[in-house]
Amino acid sequence: MHGACYRKGNGQPYANTRHIKGKPQIKIAKFNSGNKKRQFEYCVQLLINEKVQIRHMAIESTRLAANKTLEKTTGETGYSSRLRIYPHIRLRENKLIAAAGADMTPAAAVPFPSDVQDSSIYIETDTDKRYWYNGTYWHPRLLTRGVIAGGATPTTTSPVNTIDYITIATLGNATDFGDLTVSRCDVGGVSNVSRGVVAGGYSHPSYVDTIDYFTIGTPSNATDFGNLSEGKSGAGGVDDQSRGIFAGGEKS
Repeated sequence: MHGACYRKGNGQPYANTRHIKGKPQIKIAKFNSGNKKRQFEYCVQLLINEKVQIRHMAIESTRLAANKTLEKTTGETGYSSRLRIYPHIRLRENKLIAAAGADMTPAAAVPFPSDVQDSSIYIETDTDKRYWYNGTYWHPRLLTRGVIAGGATPTTTSPVNTIDYITIATLGNATDFGDLTVSRCDVGGVSNVSRGVVAGGYSHPSYVDTIDYFTIGTPSNATDFGNLSEGKSGAGGVDDQSRGIFAGGEKS
């Protein structure tokens, strides 16, 4: 007689209940979440790139994590999500004990898995264009943070290189973010969803042409980006999430 703890499964699994006295409850609370009544501009799908079995607790964890992250940015009515797989397979698991009567131990039902094929859609989410940028989700931290760079002290009017940040939705003092590469005041600024850029400024007795950048979601010192065509302060900055323009300003 040969015994084995594991076996290789071949073919399609099936739900055979003849030897199982009962079944576990499916842990998935709901398959459709969010606002199910309106049409959204974007639909994002998560695909599986190989054949796997995913148990229903993992499916529910994915749903909760995705929905919780979306709700922080879009609110409860700003998205709709759907699970596209169902845990339809019931497995049987034999208990392994080394004692008399082990061959009479009944099989026990184990949590439902879903048999997912290659390129299957796992979960899909609908939301609006304003919450996405070039296919990248706008993380809540990047949408709620304000950054202030440079300036001058009121008593000595000496320029500073300090960068501070605040959480816009929460009242409180600013927190140190890092430092500019050059102390200056009257800088111009542009940004996209992840990067902030400051340019120009005045540092007595001259105007500055330095451009610095930093990653908004990660406090750190600014890094040199390049230079303006000329030193100036108070330049106006405009951007469209891919290009920034600095115009006007004051120069010597």
